[in-house]
Amino acid sequence: MPPKDDYIRSRIAINIESLAEILDKNQVVVDTGPLYKAAGSCRNYFKSGMWGYTVENLIFRRLGDLKTIPQNVDIRDIVLELSVFAEGFCRPANGHDPLSTLEFNIEIHAEYIGLNDSIEKCDSAWHLDRHDDSGQDNPAKNPEFLHPAYHIHFGGRSLENAIGNNNSYILILDSPRIAHPPMEAVLGVDFVLTNFLNASMVTFRDEGNYISIIKTMQDWIWKPYVESLFCMWQPNPTQSPWKPINIWPQLCSHHY
Repeated sequence: MPPKDDYIRSRIAINIESLAEILDKNQVVVDTGPLYKAAGSCRNYFKSGMWGYTVENLIFRRLGDLKTIPQNVDIRDIVLELSVFAEGFCRPANGHDPLSTLEFNIEIHAEYIGLNDSIEKCDSAWHLDRHDDSGQDNPAKNPEFLHPAYHIHFGGRSLENAIGNNNSYILILDSPRIAHPPMEAVLGVDFVLTNFLNASMVTFRDEGNYISIIKTMQDWIWKPYVESLFCMWQPNPTQSPWKPINIWPQLCSHHY
């Protein structure tokens, strides 16, 4: 008999609470309250067959020794806030996405000394979400630019709001470094076409010859990349010449 919804929600909530304890013990965040609140809402999630929670404004105490633009930002005064809304299926079907919704926002706020010793504000933000591909006939859900199922990008509404409301500048950091499949010239050109040109400008991507060229390079370059990652969930991941942990360092490394 499959586990009941309440059991799944409880297990997810326990994981969040355990994380909160670790962060609190190591003084990583200002307040673990947002995590405990998320765990509580997960236990009592209202949708049948679903789990979900919201983490609101989890503030981190400090950042690492990052490089910034503007350069005279005091790293010790940077404020980083994490907010997450996640919803998933208690019993996802095999081979299907376990999540139904994901909104993941990192907002970074800082100050620096400007002209005439004035205090200037600067902000940065990263946004990760799950693209809703239902209702493709709806223009709002069928954008001109490429929307991978899960995509992370710089900016988003939070940065627009911060700059618009605070009259601040953009803060550029040398992090994060986001894992991405390798690209040579062919895949690199396709990356530019799909991310920086309107879909109506590159309709030739649907033509057989172009697809054949791209598929050839994906088979050659991306297939080994994906297969090596897949080895992480096989009985002997250490047998892979291209170790998954080297490709994607966030993967749990207990096998190594």
